[in-house]
Amino acid sequence: MTFNPEDLTPGHLRAARALLGMSGDDLAKLTKLGLSTIRRAEFEEKDAEAEGKSAETGGKKGAQITRANAQLLISTLEQEGIRFLPADESGGIGVRLSD
Repeated sequence: MTFNPEDLTPGHLRAARALLGMSGDDLAKLTKLGLSTIRRAEFEEKDAEAEGKSAETGGKKGAQITRANAQLLISTLEQEGIRFLPADESGGIGVRLSD
């Protein structure tokens, strides 16, 4: 089963990088995306509210990036050893290291 890019959240990205011991700059270099794109993907609405900024996202709850960039991040992190977990009867969506 392939992980749906629309289900990708900022928390998934931060957790995946943490599991791999990878910096945002490392991920940007691997994907050839800008560091600002990585930061935007990892930025949550609550972060904007804490900084007193508008958290207007048009109702979207996931990472604030294009579907193509989300898919690129997912595939890159999977190649590095991350497994994205879909929601099932045992819990919600998440990430873990591959076996």
